[in-house]
Amino acid sequence: MTDELKINQRKSRGARAEQLLQDEFFKETLEKIEQDYIAAWRRSDPKDIDGREVLYSAISVVADIINHIKSIAADGRMAQKELENLEKLRQPNVA
Repeated sequence: MTDELKINQRKSRGARAEQLLQDEFFKETLEKIEQDYIAAWRRSDPKDIDGREVLYSAISVVADIINHIKSIAADGRMAQKELENLEKLRQPNVA
């Protein structure tokens, strides 16, 4: 696979990630899941250490998912810049 093809794939993945981050249904779904986990954690018995740790981990996973998608989106933006730079290098210098 050529480098340019890999860069285009990163750009495409980044665009898909951006779409997810902007999608209201997706955002509402993750927010609801996170709120449900937080509510369950607050209602849990303080003595239930294992249960509370599972809920804390679940809350953290939601944040991890969002951060991973944001990372892919950022990589897609960087790939776009790389493609723009490659295109500039291909254009002949006219003085």
